[in-house]
Order: sequence, then C-alpha cells, then structure tokens
Amino acid sequence: MSVFSLYPKSTFPVLRKLAKQSRRRTQLCHFHLSSTQGTMDLKALLSDFEKWAPINLAEKWDNVGLLIEPSGSKMVKNVLLTNDLTEEVMAEALENKTDMIFSYHPPIFAPLKRITGRAWKERIVQQCLENRIALYSPHTAFDALEGGVADWLLQPIGSGPISVLHQGQNPSFSGNYSHSVRVDPLPPLKADVNTALATIMNIQGVKVHVEDSQGSVTVDCGMKALPEVIAALEKPTGMSSSMIKVFQLEKHPILGQGMGRLKALDKALTLREIVQVVKKHTGVEHLRVCVAMGKDLDCSISSVASCAGSGTSVLKGCSADLWLTGEMSHHDLLDVVHNGGCVILCEHSNSERNFLRDVVAGKFKGICGSLDVKISQKDRDPVMIV
Repeated sequence: MSVFSLYPKSTFPVLRKLAKQSRRRTQLCHFHLSSTQGTMDLKALLSDFEKWAPINLAEKWDNVGLLIEPSGSKMVKNVLLTNDLTEEVMAEALENKTDMIFSYHPPIFAPLKRITGRAWKERIVQQCLENRIALYSPHTAFDALEGGVADWLLQPIGSGPISVLHQGQNPSFSGNYSHSVRVDPLPPLKADVNTALATIMNIQGVKVHVEDSQGSVTVDCGMKALPEVIAALEKPTGMSSSMIKVFQLEKHPILGQGMGRLKALDKALTLREIVQVVKKHTGVEHLRVCVAMGKDLDCSISSVASCAGSGTSVLKGCSADLWLTGEMSHHDLLDVVHNGGCVILCEHSNSERNFLRDVVAGKFKGICGSLDVKISQKDRDPVMIV
C-alpha cells in the first residue's frame, strides 16, 4: 500500500514536498559522512556549525575559526570541548585520540615566530601538528551570538525581555558600497552631466541613480572608486566640491547579535537569590560579589547586564542594577558600586565554561549524532578561591 493512499488527495503535494526534503537531507548526510561509520569531514562539520555561529560575528581584533588544519582531508569522530587549551587538556586530547579540539579561547593569539618545545603554547601547536589534530576557536563570535554566552549567563535569572547592549553590524557594506555621492540640483547644461555620467558608469563597482523629477544624481561606490567619481563629476560640469555632497554609509545591523546583554526582570529578585542561581548555573562554589554603596545582599535587583569573560569594556556606562561577568579591575569595580550598581564575578573562564556543556555539545550532536563529543575534565579556571 502506498503511503499516499492513507491521506486525502489534497495533502499529496505537501507529502511529496516533505519526501523530497527528506531525500535531500539523506543525500547531504551521505555526502558529508565517510564510509567509516560515525566520522564526518572536518570542513563539512565546521561549515554546518558556522551556520549557527557565524565566525564573522567575532570582533576584528580576535583570532577565531580554524587555527590548525591537518594537511589533506581530515575526518572527525572524536571532538573535545574546552574553554582553554592548556598542556593538561592537550594530554587529555591525546589520550582520547581526539580528532578536533574545540577551544573557546584561541590558544594562538599573538603571532608565533617559531614552533619549538621551549614555550607551552608552541608545544601545544607542535603536538596538534604531529598528531593531525584540528584546532578551532569561536571566542567573541560566541559572545556576540544570539543565544550565545551572554544570553546563556542570564538564562536562570528570572524572566523578562533581553536586549543587546552593542548592536552587531554586518562586516561588509550592502553591495560593497561604503559611500554615496549626491549632486542636487544638477547643473543646467545637460550635455555636460551626460558626459560625467558616461564616465562614472565605466568606473568599476559603482551604482548610479538618476532622479529626473528632482533633478538629482546619486552614485553609490566604495572608498577606492570615490576619488574617480568626484573627479568625473567636477571636470566636465565645472562643479565645485561644495556642490557635491558625500555621505558615508552605515553597515546594516544584525538584529539580535552583538556584544553584551541587558535583561529587564518581570519580577525583582534579591542579590542573594541571584547569587545562588548563578552558582548553580556556572557550577562555581564561590563567587566574588560587590554590593552597591549603602546596600546589602538583600537589595532588590530589577535589571541585569551580562558579558562573559572580562566585562568592563562592554558593560561600561550600563545602568543595570547588577553586572554579571567574569572579572573586572579594582578601580572599575569602585566606579560601579559608587554609581549604585552591584557586580557578580564568576572568574573569567567560569563565566563561559558550562556553555560548552549546556549548548555547544548538543549543536555538534545535532549536526552528526554519531560524533563522540567530550567535555574536557582537565579544563579549569587558573584562579582558585580557598
């Protein structure tokens, strides 16, 4: 019996579409997976992963993405997730026969001038290369990501709307146009204007808008073409530079993405209550807490701002009742408490680590369920409170 005979004829187009999609997913899976059950091509795995966490969300100064790629093709079965790739974690990776180390912080940040056995970071790179272990780091891409580390930190703290503190922007301009050149009104001699426009249209990477009803011309272009566009307008028409208006275009915002989060609580909580849920969420037994001047642990908190890691630069100027981050300097903390704010410090990596367990491991399993994804048991924050 055909499966289609079980349903009304009106549903046939929908069922055929679903069947086609199912076959397509199966074909993709067969394309990505090798004949060895449970392994997946490194590039295909990371390509699928970056559909969820695009690497272009990272800050410009950061060093993210695939940092070490074994030569030739690389199939991945065993993935080790860690917040920091230390020598202890590296030994753990070798013991587990790891194919790819996924390290939240990039072990390679400052340029390496040599790879020897003298420095611990060089030894890690050395061992990855010798054992054909891929190394990947997302770092600030996870910080900016919608549903990333900053959102995760706020997850257990009451309910309420969450907003982005510093809106993320598309890394490139729309159509690669960074400037707009506008002439309004146009000079009276139409022949001169046509000569200028003919010249401009031969310039690579420009877009011309002529608005006859308003008697104006707008040219969109990149920085490289900008001098040529202005020269083409000035020479045949005799226009002065004051008649030509140049505007710098803004990059498109990426809604929901960006650095830092602010949560407005539907119902106020005490600082003491929030400390307890943060301890449980991060798996940290002790937290450092700074209480606003004139307040105590039972003070009311109606808004919480979060930034994993070192939060000062992202949270600075935020008027939230509570800042939740990993670490801050002594003088920055004094500024916050004197301005009526409280701060919870989890220590740098403690504010990030359990995100790997709670979110990232599941993302990899969702891409390929037969991957062996492990959370490092050797990874830990270097600061210990006794």
